[in-house]
Amino acid sequence: MAGPCVGLVLAVLTSYVILKFKHPVLEMVIMFSSPFLAFYIAEDTSVKVSGVLTLVAFGLYMGLIGKVNLTSESRHLLHFFWEFIAYTAETIIFLLTGNIIGTKFMILKDEITPYDGWMIIPIFIFLNLIRFLIVIVFYPILKRGDPKFTW
Repeated sequence: MAGPCVGLVLAVLTSYVILKFKHPVLEMVIMFSSPFLAFYIAEDTSVKVSGVLTLVAFGLYMGLIGKVNLTSESRHLLHFFWEFIAYTAETIIFLLTGNIIGTKFMILKDEITPYDGWMIIPIFIFLNLIRFLIVIVFYPILKRGDPKFTW
């Protein structure tokens, strides 16, 4: 319970600091560095609480309440900045995953048979059937959402 409390306190402080500086670049620097600072304070100081729970509370507060203190220009810049960070992180993860799987295949190349390759087809069909069923089951909820889900 202490981790979320620390996250809320740090988020309120961050919102207050952002409110004092109405400059888009400073707001971006604060919004980028404050989660790292919150994690460090939670984990590596005498506070010794969960850094993950601290960040969850911090992020929820900043996403729901704290972003009101940002200028519209900063909100726009932050959206594209975090989109870029997410794209970069996703690309790195896929590159690492491909590298690891490729290395494993090179090590196990004598143990992989054509049967293993043919088993990909029914697995692919099964997974797509599951995906289709999930969309059908949740379609009534999805069509009422925002943005509207249509076929």
